[in-house]
Amino acid sequence: MLSQDDPADEEEIPVLPIVGVGGMRKTALAELVFNDEAVDAHFELKLWVCVSHDFDLKRLVVKAIKAGKGSDGDLGSMNLEKLQKALLVCLNAKKYLLVLDDVWNEDSRKWVELKQLFAGGAVGSKIVVTTRSSQVAKITGTSTPLHLEALPYEKSLSLFLKFAFKKGEEKQRPNLVDIGEGIVKKCKGVPLVVKTLGSMLFSKTSEQEWKLVRDSET
Repeated sequence: MLSQDDPADEEEIPVLPIVGVGGMRKTALAELVFNDEAVDAHFELKLWVCVSHDFDLKRLVVKAIKAGKGSDGDLGSMNLEKLQKALLVCLNAKKYLLVLDDVWNEDSRKWVELKQLFAGGAVGSKIVVTTRSSQVAKITGTSTPLHLEALPYEKSLSLFLKFAFKKGEEKQRPNLVDIGEGIVKKCKGVPLVVKTLGSMLFSKTSEQEWKLVRDSET
């Protein structure tokens, strides 16, 4: 049995994927977890790395080291072997939380390579991955992915009206609410889209402006 101070084997690092289409607030949820006081108390080190489309190992390790304030040297000039040593110094056998935000890479080999680089933490270290891809969740996750579902239509409409009108104003403008119902259907339950379009139309009373939003291409 490994002690809390022993380096965690790469196969034992639990990975939780958060999955959802763009605008489902995956990053916002991960941020809530990352900044939670109980999480602060549980982990000795927290690292946040924005991944995006470019799943380059050197770039990601450099970002992780900088996030952990593990080196003041010229990381960009180091090769991957030296970066791995710098990362091990940064992790320092601590229990860490690593958030890999917006992962697109579906090549399992690259993921295994990255995970091996982060094997220098203590048992109890965890990784959270946010992604739009179910395939990414499949190759990275060691536990059941958390799928963020679209809002039901009625909740989407309620959210839209909250952002599009001052409180109670929607009752005075049923014509705009009718147009708004069509706008909400186009949002397909994505909260960020609902909020954005509602905010765009706040204080606008022209039916023409509302219809332009409803009839625009998405």
